[in-house]
Amino acid sequence: MAKNDSRFKTSPPPGAADEDEVLWLRDQNVLLRGALDSIADAVFAAEPDGVVTYMNPAAQKMFGIERDAARTAGMNLFEFFLLSPKGIDGKIIIEMLSQAPIQQQRAMISPPKGRVVIVEFSASFVEVEGSPRRILCTCHDITVEVEQRKQLEIQALTDDLTGCRNRRWFNERLALVTKKAATTGRNVGLIFLDLDHFKTYNDAAGHLMGDKLIQLVAKTMRDVLSQDYALVRAGGDEFVVVAENVGPDEMKGLAEDLLSAVIAIVMPLPDGSMYRVSASLGVSVLTGDSPNLTNLLVFAENAKRLAKKQGRGQVCIIQPTAE
Repeated sequence: MAKNDSRFKTSPPPGAADEDEVLWLRDQNVLLRGALDSIADAVFAAEPDGVVTYMNPAAQKMFGIERDAARTAGMNLFEFFLLSPKGIDGKIIIEMLSQAPIQQQRAMISPPKGRVVIVEFSASFVEVEGSPRRILCTCHDITVEVEQRKQLEIQALTDDLTGCRNRRWFNERLALVTKKAATTGRNVGLIFLDLDHFKTYNDAAGHLMGDKLIQLVAKTMRDVLSQDYALVRAGGDEFVVVAENVGPDEMKGLAEDLLSAVIAIVMPLPDGSMYRVSASLGVSVLTGDSPNLTNLLVFAENAKRLAKKQGRGQVCIIQPTAE
């Protein structure tokens, strides 16, 4: 290293000439720019009003903007921020910064070009002697992590075999809708479907064909149901339909439509013969002011058992009277 080479020093040498200090400052600026250009997080600097003065390559990619284009256009990048979870306009960021630095605030960025991303960002005012103060902002893209977490949450509430909601989701949903009904007074209804003699077919045709039958029943039920109804695989060969703000006649009619669709399913047996599917369905609908609301599932299951007891392949409804 040359005697007067100060590129890797943390400060100009004591008593350095003005020319040496200028060279040192220039080299430090090059090193700083190189560091900013190499990091994966988006970094940008802006005027106090939010107009961009600098973007590193990661920020340019995130916002779909070429180098210096934002500064030339007088672009305010905070215009493309929506603060989570309330969807607050990003322009409020400047007002927030006047109170205190922002640390790891979540936001969604919808740039003029490029993809929508979810970020955690930090921002603060930076003042350098001899220069006007600037806003310095860093953005860490967490879109993939958020989507992965969302998928894991969905998987935890979804039945692997059929893609229906699972028992865990049902327990949470039933508690929610009954609580809501108790407040609004609206009806809540359940249809409980249980395949008849499923074990007989499963033992004769094998578990693989038994699984195919369960999948076909789920698909058939989904084809009948509108988006207003939630379909749950409660376990084994049992399915539950959850509905809000429905009447007993509507739910019984829907159960009969489901039965008609399910009993039309025909599955092959190993001996070449065909197995005709049958099911028993129980229905119960309660008003939000019913003292029996927490027992809604019990009534639907009892109605299903009654359908089996009366010969299977039919729909029964139980409507308990208020005590």
